[in-house]
Amino acid sequence: MSDKAASDNKSNQCNPNNEHYGGHQPGYQGTGTKADLDNHATQLNPNNERYQAPGGQQEPQQQPPPK
Repeated sequence: MSDKAASDNKSNQCNPNNEHYGGHQPGYQGTGTKADLDNHATQLNPNNERYQAPGGQQEPQQQPPPK
């Protein structure tokens, strides 16, 4: 990715008026190790079972269909 493309992507993710806006998560106090950053990313990924919604609210988990 070129420097311009990377800069544009970051600008889009930080712009609340853009469809790719990811929000800003102040207060990360991790150690910055690869394992810590991977865990942090996992917790912010709504497609992961360890996802933690912003504000500590858990999203409702889908129940399996009745048998």
